[in-house]
Amino acid sequence: MPIDIEKQFKAQWKNDEDEGGKNLYEEEFFRAQLKRLKREDLKFSYTKVLNYQAGQDLVNNIHNLLNNDINIIVYNFVDMLSHARTEMEVL
Repeated sequence: MPIDIEKQFKAQWKNDEDEGGKNLYEEEFFRAQLKRLKREDLKFSYTKVLNYQAGQDLVNNIHNLLNNDINIIVYNFVDMLSHARTEMEVL
């Protein structure tokens, strides 16, 4: 939960009213979660698709990801929408 992440990672955590990137440490948070669960043996990848080229690189590399236990893929467009502070009812 966000409150737990804030407690464990005070230096990295950003509240909505704070300036700066809110998602700069996602991979670090996940790695720490695996450590807490004593599952450091799991092989994982973390890929953030920021643009078209990054998406193409992901497609071209997908065969390598099949060997991982977990693949985390963040599409920046969806990420931006989910974190957007807006008053638009559509979102």
